Amino acid sequence: MTNRTMSSLQDESAAVTCDELKMAIEHRELELCYQPLVDLGSERLRGFEALVRLSHPTLGVIPAADFVPLAEKCGLIRALDDWVLLTACEQLAVWQADELVGLDFDLAINVSGSAANGSTLGSRLQRAIAATGANPAGLVVEITESQEGGPHASARSVTALHDLGVRVALDDFGMSFATFSRLRSLDFDIVKIDRSLTSVISTKLGRGFLRLVVDMCHEKGSTIVAEGIETGQQARLATELGCDLGQGYLWSHALPAPEAELLLVAGRVRRSASCLRAAER
Repeated sequence: MTNRTMSSLQDESAAVTCDELKMAIEHRELELCYQPLVDLGSERLRGFEALVRLSHPTLGVIPAADFVPLAEKCGLIRALDDWVLLTACEQLAVWQADELVGLDFDLAINVSGSAANGSTLGSRLQRAIAATGANPAGLVVEITESQEGGPHASARSVTALHDLGVRVALDDFGMSFATFSRLRSLDFDIVKIDRSLTSVISTKLGRGFLRLVVDMCHEKGSTIVAEGIETGQQARLATELGCDLGQGYLWSHALPAPEAELLLVAGRVRRSASCLRAAER
């Protein structure tokens, strides 16, 4: 089955319905897949970002970006967020119990804008941690830069997560003009450079901007992740600019849990065969 955009599905009048999404959440028919986070210096596996997918019997595998808006519209976003929190914690607890990962291994979780800017995210994640026995030291919650909500609401969520021992990442950094204000006002442990900036890393202007961002974030003690790395040249330049971790198709797409476990055993991520030629540039 192939990934397809929601817009194309709607054009064919065959989009996922609210009832279908509700049933998928209630019967745990969604799936978390895991995209590697790679140390740019050693190319060793340092973590995963958990990405939710919906497998539809006729429409194929649908990524989160194409059904999260539907969840918001249908009043299902809280249930979807809670499913993601619980499932990610369950998986992390298993990997920790099997000693496949240590406390220095990151499992990053995406939450919706309403969750990130609400007052209950900390308590909801605390319940998931208590129910599964996951050690929160391995958890990272990603808050997207463009998510709506005032800085005070976001600050409450960040504080609540830190109180649990969970780290917080600013995702999609560079997508809006609120970038630097957001960095100054909130205490992020990790900053993820959006793929739109990674794609221009080979230009003089792009490198200059990223160097400024990396220096500023490192002064605040934040780890830098370059998203959307697809070529060896991008990986090399991101390393030279001081980015700590990389994520992208150069190494792997998001993997089902059994395939992710094979990477955990290996401890290292091989560059994708389809990207080897680009990786040698």
